[in-house]
Amino acid sequence: MSVQTLEMEDAQLNPRGSAGNGTQRSIVTLIGQFSIENRYPAAFFIDVFSSVATERAVRNALARLVARGFLVSSRVGRSTWFGVSTAAKLRHERRLSHLLTFGSAPVEWDGTWTIVLFSVPEDERPLRNVLRRQLSTMGFSLLYDGAWVSPSDQAQEAREGLASLGVSAATVIRTDDATGVTSSGELALALRLDERRTSYERFLEDYQPVALQLAEGALAEAEAVTLRTELLEAWRLLADRDRLVPDLLLPADWPRAAARELFCRIYDGLAIAAQAQVQAAFERAAPGSGVTLEAFTTNNF
Repeated sequence: MSVQTLEMEDAQLNPRGSAGNGTQRSIVTLIGQFSIENRYPAAFFIDVFSSVATERAVRNALARLVARGFLVSSRVGRSTWFGVSTAAKLRHERRLSHLLTFGSAPVEWDGTWTIVLFSVPEDERPLRNVLRRQLSTMGFSLLYDGAWVSPSDQAQEAREGLASLGVSAATVIRTDDATGVTSSGELALALRLDERRTSYERFLEDYQPVALQLAEGALAEAEAVTLRTELLEAWRLLADRDRLVPDLLLPADWPRAAARELFCRIYDGLAIAAQAQVQAAFERAAPGSGVTLEAFTTNNF
């Protein structure tokens, strides 16, 4: 498998680094709030995102998501409809489940670290970049060049990732004495707790006013879909940064629980209004289809 193919697969569910990636991400996030089996006409997305994106931007984003392999398209009469591809469904469902359950329970730890050590030649830098992205996505933290650590039991996942990339100069270690590889201070720095805390504080600062407006009934129903989509995207970024570090490695005042409570209050609180808004847009785009869209809440997972 070529590095170009690996990079394409890595990008399928993580649009980034290209024009229109914000609209692509919004489409992926919106789809994730409803059943993965649903199919939608292009006019539906154009309607839903009309306040934040042009028709051309939406159509371009849909085309790019098809090219990435996330969506598949089909013709129904004179309309083009889109649904999540079979290849992407399982990964997407797992991703959504992770996001909506993130922070819901204490993270237990037996004191064992997973350490990945590898060497990739300088002339294979694209391969090295793909490997780094995969390790980061798995939840590993960079300790130093060629060495990544995680407090989670991800040895098998790491081995499979290395094998899929054809990286043979690598070792995966599970140990309860990581100081045999490095110092405890370096391990603490690798987890970058200060950066993670700052991300939580920003999330709380950004969304506490929204929760207050929601409680006071001051949010317009027309804002529900946009707000809910933006909230889920912000929560995704936070979850990706935090990586569920075990509670034993965190200070007592860690803000994960407070952030989750705020996320659930807003996400679930906007569900009914968002569902009504999306249902109305779907019926305008496909009148008489008889399709009923039901918004997920954190209680679905």
